[in-house]
Amino acid sequence: MPAPAGWPGSRSFSPVCGREIAPARLRKRPRPRIDLLLSGSSETDVLCEVKSVGAAKEGVALFPDAPTTRGVRHLALLSRLARGGHPTALVFCAQRGDAVAVRADAEIDPLFARALHIAARAGVRLAALACEATPQGMRLLGEIPVLC
Repeated sequence: MPAPAGWPGSRSFSPVCGREIAPARLRKRPRPRIDLLLSGSSETDVLCEVKSVGAAKEGVALFPDAPTTRGVRHLALLSRLARGGHPTALVFCAQRGDAVAVRADAEIDPLFARALHIAARAGVRLAALACEATPQGMRLLGEIPVLC
């Protein structure tokens, strides 16, 4: 699968290829906290937030399923860091086999939808993965677009 535009050094979708994954240690008293720090030998570290998506309408996975002030805070932090030149990313994990895209649900949380649009303009890399639950566990289906 091709990488989303701008993933540093990535030739497949995953920005984790060839990178160490560790919990990010970035804290802003006492919140927010970023999920992952993706680091590689020759690339700049990427602070990455992951959002799980369960709701969908007509094949489009929708996030959030309830208003999320925490999600808005995460996007504000990622946006500030991106504007300062630090690589940041938000990855949606659509846990539905029928998802063909992901977008913010502006009806549920217009503040999150606006923050996502601002984050994209600030340079936060947006990506989404579709997954499917099977009796053996979660199966990665592939990359799907994020609609902003």
